[in-house]
Amino acid sequence: MKFFCNGREWDTDAPVYVLGFCIKNWFAVDTRRKDNLHSPKMFGVVCRKERISNLKIAYKAGRSWVEDFFVTSKDGYGHLNCCDHIFGKSPKEAKRLYEELFQKMLSEANE
Repeated sequence: MKFFCNGREWDTDAPVYVLGFCIKNWFAVDTRRKDNLHSPKMFGVVCRKERISNLKIAYKAGRSWVEDFFVTSKDGYGHLNCCDHIFGKSPKEAKRLYEELFQKMLSEANE
């Protein structure tokens, strides 16, 4: 099923790629914690291929839309959601989105 979330089109039948770092174990990048954002060149940036498992539907005045979606990874790495983590339709797209977020954070810190 195709749907829109955060201005982008997604498909529940296609894989999504979650961006994270692999030091000893894999850790998803949490965009809510700006202090934990590191240069993409500093650590091993690794994307994990996952599938969308749940949709969060919002409703107001007779209209509904997908507000967020979740994936549950194979190893039980709990509900990663689109609003707080970096997802892409390909590993290259997820890495590009992270680089854009990192550059934005740097420019805000320099202001």
